[in-house]
Amino acid sequence: MKRLIAIILAAALGWSGLWAYEAYSLRGAVADWLDARRAEGWEASARIKVRGFPSRLDLTLSDLSLTDPEGRSLSAPILQSLGLTYKPGHHILALPRGAVLTDGAGRLEISGDGIRASLTETADGQWLRLIAEAETLTLSGREDISFARPIFDLRLTEGLTYRTTLTAQALAATASPLRPDQARAVEILSDITFDTDWRLDNLTDQRPQPTRIDLDHASYTVDEIDISLAGLLDISASGTPSGALTLRAENWQAALDRAGLPDSLTDMLSSTLGMAASLSGRADTLDLPLTFRNGKTLLGPLPLGPAPTIKLP
Repeated sequence: MKRLIAIILAAALGWSGLWAYEAYSLRGAVADWLDARRAEGWEASARIKVRGFPSRLDLTLSDLSLTDPEGRSLSAPILQSLGLTYKPGHHILALPRGAVLTDGAGRLEISGDGIRASLTETADGQWLRLIAEAETLTLSGREDISFARPIFDLRLTEGLTYRTTLTAQALAATASPLRPDQARAVEILSDITFDTDWRLDNLTDQRPQPTRIDLDHASYTVDEIDISLAGLLDISASGTPSGALTLRAENWQAALDRAGLPDSLTDMLSSTLGMAASLSGRADTLDLPLTFRNGKTLLGPLPLGPAPTIKLP
């Protein structure tokens, strides 16, 4: 019996020592990371706390503030990374009190309930899968946009290609021509190839940028209007897309009526798009290519203006 008790005590002391070492190492790694950012010209500060003995390593960063040399910043009252000591490559991230992002385009406030993410990575830090979700999520910038039960899934498939999925059961906004306050569903499914792999180290330098987007399906439903996109785009180093998507819009006339365009433009588009819809056999359904070529955007034969820039900040 005494021998058994001695073995149990030795095991408990050994585990306690191992946990203390891992907690100390984790705290030191975060402190070193903040020091490295400051050495690169960042403003970086946070209060660091590690808890969770005996089976968890829960990191809490309080009053987190990061600003890179270009003026982009992230601040959060609390950022948590929750993990198990026996699963070092799996982390649960949480923003219980939201966060604020700023860049040259302005300020974006992130708030909501149950904002969390699950990150799985290899031993050298490459992301294998990131699942981010929330019960409710509100993005407040120039407009307030809210999602109900959004889920974002980023999963490595091969090479530098990630399978990405974004779904939300409802979408609301303070102001929009298409009245998304009544949207019922949003869904995007695509394979995106990046110029480098995703890992935490890349987030502080040059973020991975998309080079190809194979859009299987993107749909948006509001009232009786259903809009969907599918197609393939190549993205240049400057973020300019080239390629074509197929735009399908059911009850497109209702969408056009809500767009708030001048009457003369609405009449012209209604006539042109109505002719295009009639060629597909259904007057209420529009099937047209959305083409990006030479820095321009065209919807069928209609020029819409410059192509958008697809580049992560």
